[in-house]
Order: sequence, then C-alpha cells, then structure tokens
Amino acid sequence: MKRIAVLLLAVAMIALAGCSGGTAKTVDLNAVKDTLAAQYDLTDMMALSEDDILDVYGIKAEDVKQFVALVARTSTSADEILFFEAVDADAAARVKEKVDARYQAKLNEAKDYMPDEYEKISACKVETSGNCVSLIVSADAEAMTKLYQDAFK
Repeated sequence: MKRIAVLLLAVAMIALAGCSGGTAKTVDLNAVKDTLAAQYDLTDMMALSEDDILDVYGIKAEDVKQFVALVARTSTSADEILFFEAVDADAAARVKEKVDARYQAKLNEAKDYMPDEYEKISACKVETSGNCVSLIVSADAEAMTKLYQDAFK
C-alpha cells in the first residue's frame, strides 16, 4: 500500500509541475485527488460535474482546462476539495474570485449554525500557484495541503 501511495505522490508531483506556469505540461489533477484518497478517507465526498461547477461556483467550463471538485455528501459537513487548472492567467483570476466567494459563503453559513465546521473552514484558505487554484476544507486540511504544496517542489 505504501508503494502505491508513493507512486501516486510521484505522479502528482510531476503532474502539478504543469500548474506552476512556464511549461505546457498537462496537469493531472485527478492524480492529486488519487494521492489524497490513498491516504485519507474521501468516501463521504461526491464529485461534481462540469455543469455543477457552473451552478455551485459560477465557474465557466471555458475558463478551466480540468478540475477536481469534491464536496461532502451531507449538509452537516463543510468538507470540500477544489483543484482547478485555468486556461490562462486571466481565467485563473476569475476562478480564484469565484473560489474566494465560495470560501466566504461557507464561512458565513457555518458561523452561527455549525461552530465546529466554522473552525475547520477558518483554518483553510484559497491558494494559487500559476494557473492553478485550490481550496481544501477538511479536518486533515493542513496535511492534505502540505501534500498538495509538496507536489510543486
């Protein structure tokens, strides 16, 4: 199992190099998701479709090369994992704006009704690297974010 996790992490590191800008490499954001899934239980999350990212986030498909969008299956959990690779810097700015708005909406929704989830969301942030935008909201967000960031090194 460890060999699979190491292999998946290596694939993710190579794939994410394309997000750092300056190269035309194809980014495999699903490999990053698979790396996370090998180490963390993501079974309570569901994947969103291209139509969903427009409906939920307001992100247009033409702004995105590829994406991974996972959300909690229940409304009592704020867990969410978002990875977007935008088509260019202008699109990345639009995607970041939409993900920032989603993050703020999650904070506002949880503040009065779900204090534990509010704390979890507050510990997270929207990050960018080149044309990639990410948000990881999870009890394991710190470790997941480190895996994500290590892939850029």
